[in-house]
Amino acid sequence: MTALAINSTVQANDLIIDFSELLKYPSQLLIKSWQKGISWKLNINGLDETYDYLEDAPIPLEFIETRENYHYWYNEIPQSIRNSVKRYKSIEFTVLYLTSRNDAAHEFFISQPTLFFLLINQARIEKWTESTFINRLQYKRTVLLKTCQLPEKRSVLKLIQKFDFKQYGKTEQDYMRRLVSLKNHAKLNHLQVIDESLAKLLCRYPELIATRLINNYQHNQWQQSIYVLLEDISRMAAQLGVMNIIQRVGQCNCVEQVEGIHDRLVDELNQQGPNSLPDVTYQQPPFVGTEHIVPITNTKDLAKEGKEQRHCITSYHSRIFNQQYYVYRITSPER
Repeated sequence: MTALAINSTVQANDLIIDFSELLKYPSQLLIKSWQKGISWKLNINGLDETYDYLEDAPIPLEFIETRENYHYWYNEIPQSIRNSVKRYKSIEFTVLYLTSRNDAAHEFFISQPTLFFLLINQARIEKWTESTFINRLQYKRTVLLKTCQLPEKRSVLKLIQKFDFKQYGKTEQDYMRRLVSLKNHAKLNHLQVIDESLAKLLCRYPELIATRLINNYQHNQWQQSIYVLLEDISRMAAQLGVMNIIQRVGQCNCVEQVEGIHDRLVDELNQQGPNSLPDVTYQQPPFVGTEHIVPITNTKDLAKEGKEQRHCITSYHSRIFNQQYYVYRITSPER
């Protein structure tokens, strides 16, 4: 969205963003300053359209943050609020409304931003009034967990503070709900932080909780490919009839050791030869190929490709057969 900003003549430090030139009819967004208590309304053709506190403003906060001529308004927001609210894009103006108008909300968001996020989402579902929301902030934190349909346990409250996502939305909320619902969720509290990659991994493989691998988790050292790596390991183990493979993975000290398990399974898989797969011709390739990009059209050639390249492509046989994947042999510019 683009817009033309004009200086506010209504009250000092309020922000007016004029959309008239963009929309070809009189339209302005007025956002009150932090000092007056942030709120927002649209004025379209002279008529005001107001917003409930649980509704977000028509523009993202980032739109304001990235434009220098809006900084007089943006910089009034305390830095502690600005730094934290960026990650809660779906509720950012609701947070600004509440924290600029109520000391209890301000203090709560600074100390428990993720629980605040969950409360706002619950308030939207149940359509709480503003006074109901503010009154709820006086409840014990564990009681608020129950309000958010979460287990009423201190271990859950502690765990929520461990989550450190780049942003918080529906996907991240689902990760949190799934992890705190596990019987052994308290064992995750030994970790310093739980980021998106780790949360996704643990939701897929909860049996890894409290294992050596997870306890040694280093976000900066782990590659994003760990999730794909474990999927490959699980698929190869199932094809080879290897039991308890994820438990074996959990005994690893680092990703390099996990890669070692993967490579050993690849070798074992490729040692089986073409007869380990049913003699099948795959569907017509979606791309006919070229001299150097050659479609692999049957299981014998698939097994040959896996053996030559020493990778796990033969474990994809079922997915290729079910038309989820197609495989090509690449010979140039490199094998």
